[in-house]
Amino acid sequence: MSVGILNKEIRRVSDPDKAQIIWDGIKTVRAQKQIPALPRLSRYMNRNYKLDKETTQRLLDLAVEDNLVKLHKKVGTKGNKAGVEEDAYRLPTEDMLPYERHDWYCFHCHAGGEVVLCRDCHRVYHQSCIKQDLCDNTGFICNFCRSFQVESIPPEPGVKNERQDLNVLLQITTTRLKEKMPHSILSRAPPPPAKNPYLTSDRKATIGEGGEINSADREAFASFGEEKWRAKFLLKRHIDLEEVLTKCKTYQYRILEEYKADVQNIVHNVVIYHGVHSTMADTARQMFRDCVNDLQEMTTCRDCYRYANTRGDKHWFAKPCRPFHDIVYAKQKGFPYWPAKVVGSQENSDGQIEVRFFGGFHQRALVEKHHIKPISTNIHTLQIKRTSAWNKASEELKRYQELFDKYKVRPEFLTDQYGDPFDGEKVSQLTGSYGQDSESESEGEQNREPGEPGTSLPVMDPNMVTSLSQPQLTQLAVMSRPLVTATNPGNISGRPPTKLRRIEPKPLPGADLSQPATQPAQPMMMPLTVVTVPQVQQQLQLQQQQQLQQQQQLQAQQLQQQLQQQQQLQ
Repeated sequence: MSVGILNKEIRRVSDPDKAQIIWDGIKTVRAQKQIPALPRLSRYMNRNYKLDKETTQRLLDLAVEDNLVKLHKKVGTKGNKAGVEEDAYRLPTEDMLPYERHDWYCFHCHAGGEVVLCRDCHRVYHQSCIKQDLCDNTGFICNFCRSFQVESIPPEPGVKNERQDLNVLLQITTTRLKEKMPHSILSRAPPPPAKNPYLTSDRKATIGEGGEINSADREAFASFGEEKWRAKFLLKRHIDLEEVLTKCKTYQYRILEEYKADVQNIVHNVVIYHGVHSTMADTARQMFRDCVNDLQEMTTCRDCYRYANTRGDKHWFAKPCRPFHDIVYAKQKGFPYWPAKVVGSQENSDGQIEVRFFGGFHQRALVEKHHIKPISTNIHTLQIKRTSAWNKASEELKRYQELFDKYKVRPEFLTDQYGDPFDGEKVSQLTGSYGQDSESESEGEQNREPGEPGTSLPVMDPNMVTSLSQPQLTQLAVMSRPLVTATNPGNISGRPPTKLRRIEPKPLPGADLSQPATQPAQPMMMPLTVVTVPQVQQQLQLQQQQQLQQQQQLQAQQLQQQLQQQQQLQ
């Protein structure tokens, strides 16, 4: 039906998921060397899907109307059906598939019925699924086609670089999405088996010598894997992530909306081919949500997205972006002030600004404007507790400031907006060493959230220290001192030593080391104290045991006082 220029048609009325199970039934009955007539198909549908005969007949009629199943007359040749003509169903052939431009199912809800045809593409929509007003004079144009209608860009040298840079980033996104989706979206699981695995119809499968099933039944038990003829009758535009990756490598995408439309088309095909409530459809929808998040990150800052997906560089957040982000101290409710980058260009309607924090997992957050302080603010006024997470964030901030001071004086850094300005170099190669070499940190320490317990030893209670014996107190005192190695005197580490080290006595003040002593001095006796990692663990366990004993004693005293008070009241 056509109303002015607005085209409406009833493309298909049958459910594509039901068409799939009808095809499975026809294949199974034919594999048994029987005619796929209504009685046998009805028993198959009842045994596997609990559908009665009337429902099966209605589904077959809709499939015949949509040219998904062919109805013809067949004369039986076996048993009491010999010579009897009956209506039989067969799988569709390619001559039943006319060339049509538009899809058969709504691109929004993936169902059939009366749909509105887009003027410029193959997509169709139910009128109730369209979120925009229809205009009979100009015709219906879907949102995808409206976003594709970009203005013609003059052929400048930067346009080609911009398109190549966009497709290089989309290759990263496609590789991430392929990890969440199987290789082929056309692979289907076989139909559910009957209660008796050897019962495929009204008769039992005949078993030959060696326990092998006869050829006819073996074909019925065969896997219903990838069958491309099914996709021709159900999917108007078949596309998968391999084809999307090929388009990225050949620089075919102009804007992000084209890429997003192709990924959403994959979700549309998966829902039609596997069913709305299938596991495959849930996986495809989750994949599309991840794609939308990646495209939003890419829209916010391409360099941040590029650096974040550079493998092997754990300090990628310290690389400056183009243009430079503002560095601030931002505070969320219930958390202290923390160094962060302002990644949002403008504040939203609620007066919040999007920031991304240094250290940890570089979380994003919307922070109110009055909770953002300049980076030049004195940290003592912010009442910040120096934890291990704070030290890591500060180290990353220092790396960023060093690179920022180095590249802000280079005009070519900001003029060339495309590609990786660092050519894949790691931050540790571009900056000096800050504190402890973070490459030696374990993977568990790298994945901790800001504010979580780090690897530093807990602060000891002075009361606990006084209760220790003298040898234990000497060992703890040596343990608390920073150790300086001979190879790197400036690298002071707060970690417990893993090797045996000797603490040499310092010379007395005022002693002249250039002249030898005229009289032999009395040798200084310095006890050699060795601290190893197991000893540190023993000391910590001892502290915890003593704290637990003190708590138990305090609870016992409180309980005794309560009992005495109750006795006095009585």
